[in-house]
Order: sequence, then structure tokens, then C-alpha cells
Amino acid sequence: MWAVQGILAALYERERTGTGRLVECSLLEPAIGFSSWTSAQWLADHEEPTRQGSRHRQNAPYQRMRTKDGYLMVGAAGEAIWARCAKALGHPEWCEDPRFAINQARMANSDALEAVMNVVLTTKTTSDWVEVLEAAGVPCGAIAASCNMRATRNWARCRTSAPRSRSARGSGCARSRPSLASTTPRSLAGSA
Repeated sequence: MWAVQGILAALYERERTGTGRLVECSLLEPAIGFSSWTSAQWLADHEEPTRQGSRHRQNAPYQRMRTKDGYLMVGAAGEAIWARCAKALGHPEWCEDPRFAINQARMANSDALEAVMNVVLTTKTTSDWVEVLEAAGVPCGAIAASCNMRATRNWARCRTSAPRSRSARGSGCARSRPSLASTTPRSLAGSA
């Protein structure tokens, strides 16, 4: 991503001035940039960040949760969304529980929060919970295994694969570009 931005900036500069540019791209620096939450914590207090798994460092619950048949990402950041989430899960009283009433308390009690939510979430399938939580206005989404990723409705919305006709390589789907211009061919099949 950062390399593309550098290349585009260099192309724009060449178009504007007629002078080319050398584009260098580090692998380390983008990794540091993508770790902004952990980097900021270390820079602010010089405490080594702990591993959080899929948990967000500033909001709870904002993480992967287990369901009866898989996993679900729940993004209940903010008090209003948390209240809708707790109600949708059938436990509006969680909003009155001192351990979960405000985000700071939920962060401090994230293990307990995850435990009570998992007791509820493991009673229904991922698709059941996505329907319930989306209806309540809670950001969420099914976490698909690679083997069933193409069966998700989000897959149908994106254009990351295109049908490939029979050839020496067989039929199926070819990987395509995730960002396209209106005249860009979708399929990468046959690309070197």
C-alpha cells in the first residue's frame, strides 16, 4: 500500500515537472505504522504492550467471539452501541453491571466480559447472531474460514475473483485486482 502511494506520488511529480523520482519502500516502517496502537502505548508510557489477540486496545467488546458453529467479529465500541449489543444478546442488565457499564470498566474486565458473552453467543450459529446484531445496529460480521469464504454474502459484493474459462489450467475462479479503474480487466489469469 505504501509503495503504491510512493509510486503514484512519483508519477504525479513526473507528470507535473517532467522529473522522475526514485521510490524506496521499507517493510519495517509500514509494519511500525500499522502497529500504531501498540507503538503509541510504548511511546507514551514505555510499557511493553501485551498481546491482545483480536481485541481492540481501546474499546470493548471489539473482537472475535466464538459462536455455536464458528466465529463472529463484534464491534460494540461506544456506549450506545454497547447498550444495543447487550440488549440484542438478551442481557440489557450488563449495562448496569459495574464491570461492564462503561468502556473503561469493560476494558479492565475484558476476560469476564468475553466469558459472559461467549456463554450467550455459543447458543446460536454465526449467521443467527449476525442477523440479530445487524438488526440492532451493532457492527459485526462472520469470520469465514478460507474453505467457505466464497460462500459469504460479502464475497458476492466484492470483486476479488472472476470466472475463468476452461484452459490448460482448468476452470474456476482467478484472483483479480481488489481495486479497479473502470477500464481495467478484472482477471489476473494469464498474467505473468
